Amino acid sequence: MLSKSAARAFFLSGTLLFGAVFIWLTVDTFQRIPAQTNAGDLNESVVRGKHIWEDNNCM
Repeated sequence: MLSKSAARAFFLSGTLLFGAVFIWLTVDTFQRIPAQTNAGDLNESVVRGKHIWEDNNCM
């Protein structure tokens, strides 16, 4: 069984570790979004189709 101070240290170190991993993954995701969206390939037909899809609630 862990002592009170050891349990606190275990909890805080785990929280900081997983918080840092979460922040790193968030930053990595936002850096990859521009390369994966293909925004330059979108033409008027694609944009219009998206609006039709969303207006008709096609899910």
